[in-house]
Formats: sequence, structure tokens, C-alpha cells
Amino acid sequence: MRKLVSISFSKLWRGFLDLMTKLTDPARATIVLLIIAVFVVIAAVLSILTNNAVLASIVGVIVGATFAIIGNIVNVTWLEPLKRKQDRGERQLERERELSDKNANLRRALYGEIISLASSIGDHISYHKDMCAIGKIDYLKNPDLGKVTAPLSFRVYESLKIDPVAFYQLEESPSIDFAYLRLSTVYSLLQYFESSSSNASLQVVSVKCASMIGAYKTSLLAIDAIYNFHKPILQDLDDGRFVKKWEALKSVQELDFGPIDQDP
Repeated sequence: MRKLVSISFSKLWRGFLDLMTKLTDPARATIVLLIIAVFVVIAAVLSILTNNAVLASIVGVIVGATFAIIGNIVNVTWLEPLKRKQDRGERQLERERELSDKNANLRRALYGEIISLASSIGDHISYHKDMCAIGKIDYLKNPDLGKVTAPLSFRVYESLKIDPVAFYQLEESPSIDFAYLRLSTVYSLLQYFESSSSNASLQVVSVKCASMIGAYKTSLLAIDAIYNFHKPILQDLDDGRFVKKWEALKSVQELDFGPIDQDP
């Protein structure tokens, strides 16, 4: 009989240990607290029923030790992990805020440069278009009138491409890449037009000018795609300041060159 009881207790103990190893730390702590509470209640009931002062003293010691153990278990099992989790959450939020601020500054620089380039290139092409329209192309022989007064700068974009990690964190980076490619292409065409048209006929100059206008409208269309596909991002940036600037520039250029989605 004793052997059977011993075997049964051994199985129960192994089963209990297996269960404890499978549980999480909070679950194990809860079970330990329940076991301690059961023993404390049993001891307290016995001290009351027997009216035993010695047992009551022992119960008092047990209760005090129990609260100390419970406090330590609660601190180690719940409070410290909770504090670590909160700290991790705060650090994560701080990193997200820093990244958001960094991305916002990056976007301000990029969209500011894109709009500035599109405006400057458009002004030069518009001047050539008007001259071609009235047939007065002799101005192309005058370097002070026929060329861009100073090279246009792609400084922000070029500096980012040297170390592109920050740039490619932006959701719309592929669209920005394409818009800059189109702007670079039309700027090259503008420089070629101004450097190679001084002795060309009106017909040749007009064809070159029309080609340049088409390329410019393609660049405007590429920029417009960013504002269409990523409008929520740009609306959140400085209360939509760059959206308003782009819409104003787009309206002016469409008045001059026609709708950007149509051939010149």
C-alpha cells in the first residue's frame, strides 16, 4: 500500500514538475502563490481551531515571510518585466519620432529642390518657346541671352545618392528617383539646345524646342505622380505646404505649355 502511495506521489510530483517547466514565468509564479496561500490558510485555520499560541506565532511568521515572498515574486515576475516592456516601448517611440523628424527634414529638402528645379527649367524653356514662336532666334548667338545664366543645382539629391540609406527609407523614394531622372534629362536637353542652336535654322530650332517641351512635360508628369500616389504623406508635411506650391506651379506651367498629360 505504501509502495503504491509512493509511486502515485512520485508520478504526481513528476507531472507537476513537467507542468511547471511548460508554463510561463507569470503562470508559475501564480501557482506558487496559490500553494503558499493554501498553506497559510490551513495553518491559520488550525491555529484558530486549536487556540494554540505557539502555532499562532508560527502562522504570523509564515504570513510575514509569505508577504515578503509574494512581494519579491510580484516584483520579479510582473513589475520588472512590465517596466522593461514600457521602457522598450518608450525607446521604440523615441526612435520612431526621431526617424519621422529625420524623414520630414529630408522630404523638405528634396521637394523644395524638385519644385525649384522644375520652376527654373520651365522658365528657361518658356523663354525659348516664345522666341521660337515669333521666329526670333538670333538671340541664341548671344551667350548672355541664349543660355542659362548659372548651372542649376541637384545638390540635395546628389548628396543623398552618395549615402542612400536614409533616402531609401522614404516610401516614395522610387518615384522621387524617377522624377529626378526626368528633370536631369530635360536639363541636359536644355543645355544641348542652348549650346548647339546658335547657327541652326528656325525649322531645326523649332523641332528641338518642341522636343525639349515634350521632355519637360514628361518631367512634370513624373513629379505630379508623386503628389497623386503619395498625397497623404505630402499633406502631413508642413500642413500641405509643398502640395500647394506644386499645384500652383503646375497650374502656371499648364497655362504656358498645355496639359502635362498631352503632347505639345
